[in-house]
Amino acid sequence: MTPAARSPTSTGLSILRSPSSTWKTAKSRLAPNSPDYVLTATAANQSATATIAIVADAKLPAGTVRWSLQPLPGYETLFVRQSVPGPSEVAFYSVEWSKSANAVVRALQISGQQLWTTQLSSSR
Repeated sequence: MTPAARSPTSTGLSILRSPSSTWKTAKSRLAPNSPDYVLTATAANQSATATIAIVADAKLPAGTVRWSLQPLPGYETLFVRQSVPGPSEVAFYSVEWSKSANAVVRALQISGQQLWTTQLSSSR
């Protein structure tokens, strides 16, 4: 297996790209005249989508959403909580639930990058 390639971005974040993944970009359908782009990555029969806004200044305008988190397919977000400050890279926890599966906890960095996910066991 070939190691994933890292691409530097203007914000200093890195995007991991697996050789077996496919990436597509398109203009935002929600606002065709805006500078927004939609990035979709697909690998191992799973996909993720991000809307990317292109801003002219190095500083983001007040009130700008840096990132948002969509629930996993088939789940709804129950709540998102900030973690307790400490040596961990985890900045937020997202708890998502589904009517047909156990709840899921996702750990996220301050940048929005997912660190891990785990399913909670059920007492049924």
